[in-house]
Amino acid sequence: MGFVVDLGGRAAAATPLRLPMSGLPAKVVSQGYHLLSMPGIRIRTVVDRTLDAALERQTVQLGLVRSPAVPLDTASPEVPRLPTR
Repeated sequence: MGFVVDLGGRAAAATPLRLPMSGLPAKVVSQGYHLLSMPGIRIRTVVDRTLDAALERQTVQLGLVRSPAVPLDTASPEVPRLPTR
């Protein structure tokens, strides 16, 4: 029947029923297809994508904790270990 590719932002490509499209029309087709293929979480998907479009992107930083107060070699890292003298 065709394919849809969501490339992020407003970029997308689709060929529904052998009709090639790109850009915003392809994005609409891509979003519609994904909503139809996920019947159990449609409302959540619509809300998430609406918020993503309305709000600015969140900045996330991943890294290791570099502190002697939070050891990574213990079974319970949430309990701070005090340095021994």
